[in-house]
Amino acid sequence: MGNKKPVIFCVDDEKIVLNTLNSQLQGKFQDLYELGFAESGEEAIETINDLSKDGYEIIMVIADQIMPSMKGDELLVKVHQSYPKTIKILLTGQASLESAINAINSAHLFRYLTKPWPEEDFLLTVQKGLEEYSLIQSREKLLMLSYGGWISRSLYVVAKLGIPELLIDGPKTIEELANETKSHPRSLYKIMRMLAGYGVFKEEDNQKFSINDLSILLTKNHPFTSSSMTIWYGEEGYDIWEKLLEGVQTGVPGMHLALNQPLYDYYRDHPDRATLYNRTMKEKSAATIKACLQVYNFGQFKKIYDVGGGYGQFISAILDAFPTIEEGVVIDQPDVVEEAKKNYPELNQKCRFEVGDFFKKIPKGADAYLLKSILSDWADKEVIEILKCCHLAMKSKNRLLVVENILLPPNQPDLAKLLDVWHMQITPGGERTQKEYEELFDLAGFKITNIYPTATEFYIIEAIKK
Repeated sequence: MGNKKPVIFCVDDEKIVLNTLNSQLQGKFQDLYELGFAESGEEAIETINDLSKDGYEIIMVIADQIMPSMKGDELLVKVHQSYPKTIKILLTGQASLESAINAINSAHLFRYLTKPWPEEDFLLTVQKGLEEYSLIQSREKLLMLSYGGWISRSLYVVAKLGIPELLIDGPKTIEELANETKSHPRSLYKIMRMLAGYGVFKEEDNQKFSINDLSILLTKNHPFTSSSMTIWYGEEGYDIWEKLLEGVQTGVPGMHLALNQPLYDYYRDHPDRATLYNRTMKEKSAATIKACLQVYNFGQFKKIYDVGGGYGQFISAILDAFPTIEEGVVIDQPDVVEEAKKNYPELNQKCRFEVGDFFKKIPKGADAYLLKSILSDWADKEVIEILKCCHLAMKSKNRLLVVENILLPPNQPDLAKLLDVWHMQITPGGERTQKEYEELFDLAGFKITNIYPTATEFYIIEAIKK
């Protein structure tokens, strides 16, 4: 709903009553809620629907019973049909018992107040109603957080079955999808229906489904595909999360507990699984790389070293976007360099690979040294070692460019905070605040000169030698 205040809506055919409601509600609630008014049930329904379409949350409706045409209990029943969570309060001095029972049974009436009402009683009733609504919302939010794993598991299932690929050329019925994926139709339908409810697919008539802006990101050839990432999180990633409780109690990363060895050792010993992991990391980087190219002028440099740059995806994109750069060099472990040379011939021709170790020695000669998603893998001690190694290789006019998440202040939803817990599960590192980065850079002999936010959760931290 953005920054729009929730709405308390009042309905009465007498203006003097609406004025009284307005006066009493404004005195206590105007800072937190918008107030809406109508003089008939028909006008109320139309206005409430318009407000809802405009993004307003209808939190409470207070209606008089005796009104021309549509009575108060009838109005509240209609409101309940469209907005079942909205708190309903009925005001009247003439309503029959039958009307009150109808409102209680069919509109989930919260309270019934007789005219004239004591202001204190009225405001207390409204306050209790708002607390009831807040409790309902809190319960639903907590349930959604608890049930979130079910959604991610269902995303894994459809990605693993390749269902998004099957919908690229047009909608298909659940029977067709089940036949092509060798699945049980009714079980698959339940998964697809649930995901469509959260906007992942579109359900059409006769149990037919089509692809949309979300599910197309699960197709393998989309520029920003998340197909491998979704599958990996549903396999090794899921096994790792299963060890979260034990990891929190012992301080041992879930990866070690689930796979009995550190992350990179596991993939060195299981090259068949490493392929999926490497595709996952490549997919995660695609949007970040594009966002970095949009906010930072890499073209100011002639030579860039991407330290720990893997298979050269980032440096190659930089070279493509800034053709004035003369050379880009990826510094990484021998096995990574060997595989990159063998399996990634499509990289920019100005890109070359060189064996190096960011804990021991980084080659000199670049104008800028790039560290993307490296520091978050390591504890503070190792981060300082990496930064000092960069410091030794750099001249005073060179730039250090670190691409990482930066944690937002407390009590704010933050993807970086989620990723920080994930890092806890796989590495001894984690995400950091801006202040924490400033302290680490200072200890390693660097001064941060600028921080560039991107359209993703990542930032570019630019630093120079002190």
